[in-house]
Amino acid sequence: MFNRAWLAGGIPRTACVAAYEPICAVSLADSYINRANPGVNNAAPGTAPTWAAETGWTFNGTTQYLTTGIAPTNDRSWSMIIRFSNASSGYAVLAGSQVGSSGYFMLEPIRPDGKVLYGNGGIYYPSGQMTEGVIAVAGARGYQNGIMDASIIGTGTGTLPSIFIGCSSWGGAPAAYQAANIQAVYIYNVPITPTQVKAVTDAMNMLPMRPQLPRFRSWLTGGALTQFRKAFGLRTGSRGVPE
Repeated sequence: MFNRAWLAGGIPRTACVAAYEPICAVSLADSYINRANPGVNNAAPGTAPTWAAETGWTFNGTTQYLTTGIAPTNDRSWSMIIRFSNASSGYAVLAGSQVGSSGYFMLEPIRPDGKVLYGNGGIYYPSGQMTEGVIAVAGARGYQNGIMDASIIGTGTGTLPSIFIGCSSWGGAPAAYQAANIQAVYIYNVPITPTQVKAVTDAMNMLPMRPQLPRFRSWLTGGALTQFRKAFGLRTGSRGVPE
């Protein structure tokens, strides 16, 4: 059975717009797949990051980012959770979008001023930098490692552009590049609850758990299925009944 960490805590399938899991991928191309809805809003390179099975995506903080095609609403009704590591300090964004100075949906974990930024409609800058872990924004709350850290203030105006990963989408152009490894990104069109944030955080921290489907497909197409059927006295045709 496949693990669907993005639905932990009873989150309905329709709530998850995208689930990117580069830590569970078998290649850079495979890492772009939206596991919640493959083929819809797959990530795509603006300038591709590097990828490794142990660390997921690695962004250089200067040129590399991914596009998603997902434009959130600017009213605190969405949520985003990111597992990351090895983030470098800077006014830099792990993922998100921004319009002017009054609309935000983004996460900035390690600022030179010693704070973290949670953006969702409005913004809030509490102290407590993060170089690794799981950071989230859900409704009007920001979270670090599944624990509520801040209440967002202010009201967003304007229409947000689609979300970028590895930087902010500022009016649809890349800005505020983040140097970091990113293992997973989940995006929701609802304000998930504190209990759900904790459940997803715990599930994210256990990745990779999901079976590697492309490897399984390769095993089948390599003739293993035929050998399996023969070993158990089954036809190699579509009916699969004993010979």
